[in-house]
Amino acid sequence: MSGLPDNWHEMTADERVVWILKSLSPELASEFDEMLREKHEDDPAIHTVYMCAICLRRRG
Repeated sequence: MSGLPDNWHEMTADERVVWILKSLSPELASEFDEMLREKHEDDPAIHTVYMCAICLRRRG
């Protein structure tokens, strides 16, 4: 896929989401990064895609 970074296949799901959000808005990427830092590994309800959706929804 053109436009993706060369290391796309080596990136984690979280890194991919940050890259996508950063391409949309640096503020979105920062907000998502903050959510990742607060993420609790023992809470299976909080997944990368779920957090991404929350982040995008907050922006309207």
